[in-house]
Amino acid sequence: MVEWIKTTRKKKNEKLPEKMLGEDDVEKLLDASRNPRDRALISLMWETGARPGEYLDLEVGDIEDRAKGKKVLIEGKTGMRRLPLVSSVPHLNAWLSQHPANGDPRAPLWCRLDGHPYKRIDYDYFRKLLREVAERAGVEKPMYPYQFRHSRATYLANHLTEAQMCEYFGWVQGSDRPATYVHLSGRDIDVTYNKIHGLEKEEKDEAKLSPIECPRCDEMNDRGAKFCSRCGLPMDSNVAERLQEDEEIAEELYTEDAEAEGSIRKLVEKMVERRLKEILGKDYRP
Repeated sequence: MVEWIKTTRKKKNEKLPEKMLGEDDVEKLLDASRNPRDRALISLMWETGARPGEYLDLEVGDIEDRAKGKKVLIEGKTGMRRLPLVSSVPHLNAWLSQHPANGDPRAPLWCRLDGHPYKRIDYDYFRKLLREVAERAGVEKPMYPYQFRHSRATYLANHLTEAQMCEYFGWVQGSDRPATYVHLSGRDIDVTYNKIHGLEKEEKDEAKLSPIECPRCDEMNDRGAKFCSRCGLPMDSNVAERLQEDEEIAEELYTEDAEAEGSIRKLVEKMVERRLKEILGKDYRP
């Protein structure tokens, strides 16, 4: 008798664009993470948008090198897929260098930090971890493992075709899943149509979390890094300039008073140490 009555109640699992995570949120989560594992875990979860089960099953050997950055091998519902990695590479490198079983490709990538390198973290542990990090970061959006997949799909819907999204997220080709995220992303058909007629200029949309490539050794470094993690080259032009000034002062001192070289060397070492403390702040390690 009341089938014709329409209700406005939202479905419990309805996704809203304003609830999706963005790069600013992820950046806050990374800053609030307390160790290399958690930073790598969050950054890779964001970049891949993998299903939590796929993600937690990763092993150390599933991370492979490629010409630029790395790639990850994921086994999902539709088979194996390899995804290129860029933004998560600096955090992955930092974690892998400290992973207690890094030499074993069969070791779980996401192990516990309580002295059990072969004990894999589970879904409940992961969910609790995300909520704790979000609370410290002040991110008030819904926080659970699948939120990263929904948010990443919404983000990439602005950049990938629907066929590419199926391949990236492990959906069957022809699935209607991409359409959901295209809608959530607000992809503007007017902008695309205007570009066809030359009414809109193409703007380069550079991801905020993209790493910086070292010009000397090609290492991928975190965007906020002041020095290359591999070769030590200053990644910030201001840092490089200030260190260069110190070097020039030191050279002048050595030239003017060669007899006092020992005392001058100690003075220069203190000057460099003070400069590094000034530049690196809390990240300084003597």
